Amino acid sequence: MRDAEVNQILIKEKAVEFNTKKPYTFASGIKSPVYTDCRILISNTVLREKITFKLAEKVSEDVDVVCATASAGIPWGAWVADQKKLPLVYVRKNSKKHGLAKKIEGKISAGDKALVIDDLVSTGGSALDAVDTLREEKIGVYEVLCIFTYDLPETKRNFAEKNIALSALTSLPQLTKHLIQQNYLSEQDLAQISLWSENPREWMR
Repeated sequence: MRDAEVNQILIKEKAVEFNTKKPYTFASGIKSPVYTDCRILISNTVLREKITFKLAEKVSEDVDVVCATASAGIPWGAWVADQKKLPLVYVRKNSKKHGLAKKIEGKISAGDKALVIDDLVSTGGSALDAVDTLREEKIGVYEVLCIFTYDLPETKRNFAEKNIALSALTSLPQLTKHLIQQNYLSEQDLAQISLWSENPREWMR
């Protein structure tokens, strides 16, 4: 499945929405003319199988365990782990307040090499929190894999600071290129998206 097909799926299923006049607000507080909800895709058995296959293709042979972010990354992590016949764990945002107070659910050992899977990466907060949690337990983690990333300058800096790679099936620049070819958005909207991509935190100021 080519990147163009992934882009087409995201648009057709309305997993990506655009509104330059009434921007969306990210968990990070960033105002955005683009909003992505990959959770929509988990309900379509055909499309989720296609995307899972593409994600699984990107898993290197030396990975010992798949680690999903809670909660959006869990279904994709589970499907990829199943396809690759790998163990699965997931990382909570916060430790449980009862029982063993775990933050990592599932079986994983110090020295294992983990691949973190999330559905979407904006600034990288949830994925990089998972990376930090794993590294605190002496688990090797060198890559985050997702379906879509906005490919923001801040994201690149955040991942560089953690010395970790980010791989995605597609990105906002790739999606925008696809939309230009399809005449999906007006030139004015595309210009606003481009401005936002350059400096999201200053776009609405």
